[in-house]
Amino acid sequence: ITFDCIKDDKQNVEGTIIFVGEIQKTPAGAENRECILQDDSGQIKLVLWDAQVNQFKKGDKVILPALWVKRFPREGGDFQISTGKFGKIVKQ
Repeated sequence: ITFDCIKDDKQNVEGTIIFVGEIQKTPAGAENRECILQDDSGQIKLVLWDAQVNQFKKGDKVILPALWVKRFPREGGDFQISTGKFGKIVKQ
């Protein structure tokens, strides 16, 4: 599947991480890190959470077997993907 076809949750996506941002903490103490994932069709923001934030680096090829898609900010923002609380990301 290509990024330009992502419309619904729970799709498989694969690509290369081309940017890894700084680790951020939420007020509740959860850690997150914004990355950019790229495939032949384009780029999309990938948000890593908690245990995932230190597992990946620029240049890693990854597969997200199931994911969540959302727009942030909710009204008119950019699409971003995440594995959600129980999902996983697999290095190729």
